[in-house]
Formats: sequence, C-alpha cells, structure tokens
Amino acid sequence: SSGINAEYGDQVDKKSQLYYGAPIPDPQSGLFAPLLAVTIHPETRELLPVSGTHIHPVTNLRVPIEIGGMMMDHGLGQPLPIQGVSINPDTGEVDPVGGRAADGYEVVVPGESFTDQLSGLTLPTTGLYLREDYTIQRTYCNHHSLLLSTEMAIELALIEGLDGIKESVGERLDVGDSLGKIENMVEDLRQARVRSKAVRLSQEHLLQRELEHCLVLQENGGCPGNMEHRATGQLLPLLIGTWIADPAGSGTEVPILATNRDTESGLLIPIAGTMEDPG
Repeated sequence: SSGINAEYGDQVDKKSQLYYGAPIPDPQSGLFAPLLAVTIHPETRELLPVSGTHIHPVTNLRVPIEIGGMMMDHGLGQPLPIQGVSINPDTGEVDPVGGRAADGYEVVVPGESFTDQLSGLTLPTTGLYLREDYTIQRTYCNHHSLLLSTEMAIELALIEGLDGIKESVGERLDVGDSLGKIENMVEDLRQARVRSKAVRLSQEHLLQRELEHCLVLQENGGCPGNMEHRATGQLLPLLIGTWIADPAGSGTEVPILATNRDTESGLLIPIAGTMEDPG
C-alpha cells in the first residue's frame, strides 16, 4: 500500500481543520482522504494530519484509507479490514493496519473479544496499532468509542444536575443558575449524539460499499465479462481497475471505472477516460 510522503501530510491552514474525518488532500493522487490521526513533525514539532491513500484490493484503484475499508495484506495474500493506520519510519508513508495480532494466529475481526493486559477486562476489539517491533496489537480505543463515552458522561452529569434541581425545588431554593447549566448540558448532549450518528452513518455507508465489492467477487470473481481489444479484436477479460489506453485517443493509460453493454453486439464496453484539469 502507499500513502502520503515523508512530510506526513499537507499542512492545513487552521488547527480547527484538524478534526477526525476532515478531508485532507493527498499530495500523490490529488484525492481527498479522511483525517484518521495527527502526529508531530520530528524536526519542526508542527502538528500534522495523518491521512493517505492505498490500492483497493478489489478495484485495483487508488482510494482513501478509511477505517473499516478493505486492504491487501501481502504477507497473508488476502484482503482484510482496515483497523488502524501507521507511519512507515523508512518512507514516511501512511500505511493501513490490519491482519493478525501478536496474541493469536487468526485474522482480527472488528468487535472480537480480547483480554486487556492492563485491566484484565474482556473488551471488544475496536482497532489495531503497530508497535515499534512491528507487531500488531489490539486496542479498545477509537473515535466512535470516544464519542460514546463522551455521550454517556454528559448523560450522567445531566441526571445528577436534574436530581440536584429536584432537591433545590423541594427546599424552595433558587434554581436559576442550575437551569442554565442544564440547558448547556442538553445542548452538549445533542451535539454529541449528532457526531455519533454521523460516524455510524459513515461506517454503515462504507460497509455497504464493501459488501457490494464482495458480491461482485462472489458472482463473477471481479470479471463481469469480456471486452473486445480495439486493435486486435481479441476478447479479453474485463477487470475493473485494469489500465487501458484512453478510448478518446489521448495516448495516456486510464483505469476502467465501470462497464456498459453495447446494444448491438452485446459486448461489454469499458468506461474509462480523461478529463480537463479544472485547475
């Protein structure tokens, strides 16, 4: 897989843009990739976003690295779910993390139970990270779990605040200040639930997209049919993501993005091409 360059990512104009999922331009491909973490530049000590792109194992196209998406583990030779990211210390590129953890021999599945070494509690796996010795470790700490914890903390504070108001009303005390705090907590809870809902919808959309890719592999192995070679007329397997000469005649190589069936011959026509750079 590949990611951003040795600068660890393009610097953003404002630190307020450094929030989880913020669209960060990838300098290699020009695609926007979601911000998944932040790091500190080892020399300038600047705070930089961690995001990048990689080659999708099904479409063979360069796509943003997304938690929950699919990656290719070249050691195991199979596609795996992305459960974390790491910065390659040699190249500075951002690599997706997934595969087998150091405590087992099977591929780690999101939600799989494990025993936390510090607390001894049995927790669900919500992510993976790469240690300095290049071993993969499980973790129960990701953006969604943080949002859920924040939401629960606000709910508990809200309940305690309401209980305090009940006691004050019973004692005929002024509750004006307490009501203002309650209103602020209600607004904080609303915002926390909106953020949590946005993450869940994003994860559901990503899962649905990966499911469609898996169904394509199940139905036809990623090859919906054959296409006719323009020069020789030979029938060749049509694979999404395969690079071909631009049908418009620009002389550049372009990836096949989709297919369309010719109404006369019945053959599949690859959809690929170039466009004018808006910049």
